[in-house]
Amino acid sequence: MKTINVVLVIFVFLIVVSCNNKNDQGASSNALLFDKACVKYAVRWDNNSVPNYIDGLNNSAYTEQMLDSVLSEKIKAFEFYMAGFPKDSLTFTDADNTENPITLKEAKRQLGEKFDTMPDKTIEKTEINKKEIKGFVFNEYWNFDGKKFIMTKTVSSVTPIRVYEVPAVPGNMLQSPVFAISCKEGKNYTELGKNIKYSVSLVNTPDSYNHGELTSPIGVEGINKGRLMWILLNNVLTGKKKAYDFFSQDKKQLSAAEIKYNLGYRIDSVQTTNPKTGNEETVVDTINYSRFELTGLYFIEDWYYDKDNFAIKKEVVAIGPMREYTTVAGTPAKTVPFLIYLKD
Repeated sequence: MKTINVVLVIFVFLIVVSCNNKNDQGASSNALLFDKACVKYAVRWDNNSVPNYIDGLNNSAYTEQMLDSVLSEKIKAFEFYMAGFPKDSLTFTDADNTENPITLKEAKRQLGEKFDTMPDKTIEKTEINKKEIKGFVFNEYWNFDGKKFIMTKTVSSVTPIRVYEVPAVPGNMLQSPVFAISCKEGKNYTELGKNIKYSVSLVNTPDSYNHGELTSPIGVEGINKGRLMWILLNNVLTGKKKAYDFFSQDKKQLSAAEIKYNLGYRIDSVQTTNPKTGNEETVVDTINYSRFELTGLYFIEDWYYDKDNFAIKKEVVAIGPMREYTTVAGTPAKTVPFLIYLKD
């Protein structure tokens, strides 16, 4: 089976925690865990060779305008919190990350502005380089209704990621999240990107946040991965939802047998010698698929942003399970066995 090119795969860092909202009446149908889950993850759009690359995002106008609005104090910037790593409980009290506004001076410092005193006592200023912003950290609420097969994401805050060279170590690039922007509901939305593709791992990877490297999952709490994957598999294998080939450009529909094959199901005939009789015999070897290999979700989404407050809104177009497995040759591989278009 083909494997996914790393260009289309994003292994993101994320924090997922349960957000227990007693007033939410949809909890019983949510396949995640409680009424909704809080998810934090990072994406990069600048380099398709990095693990957390996101495909299909045209962000230049959004990023430029958002930074200009922060620097002109038209919108507020808030302190960014990286909660729950590597040993703390993976919880945070406010998924908006907007408890503490920061000053304009601090926002400029986080974006790279600094003043150095030179040996001759003159002051050398380092200007802000907006092109150093090459990614975002998203704080989101997720809800997946397993009965109606509807998935929604509500972005509560977005944090630019600054990628820059470490002065003391030429060639060593550092990724650093800066301030957070609150994504309150807007009224003046415009398109940010169509058919944006990326995946989110739902597997715990302790201590993966190291010196600002935002490329791997930090930890997961609040999502019932087993139940979620069971719902996806059950819907496509019983024919309740159509499954499509990930690699096909024309939405080729998959049969149940093709879905199982993509999941790793095999029935092989193996020639062997019977040790008692010495005769050649054909033995049927059945290899079943394992839900433990399904480690995350792959998304296709349409994104929009509000021109006034720069809130981002996401509409989930399609989802599919991410499968990580070991090939016969012993090499690790990743693939998407099938895609489900939510409105199909």
